[in-house]
Amino acid sequence: MRKHSFLRGLTAFALAGLLAFYSGVVQLPNVSAESITDLKSQLAELEKQEEENNKRLEELRDDVSQK
Repeated sequence: MRKHSFLRGLTAFALAGLLAFYSGVVQLPNVSAESITDLKSQLAELEKQEEENNKRLEELRDDVSQK
């Protein structure tokens, strides 16, 4: 029963995020570059941000599991 509650909460969170994303609340950064080097630099920065976000997400999941 507890697993179902967690899954419902996770689903609600995901749907709220999608709603915010598609309604324009969350703005995507404009990506523009003048060269391949600029694009590679932007890609590296985005991958770093993704890694940080994944670590934070894992911390939040652990926190939810402990509660």
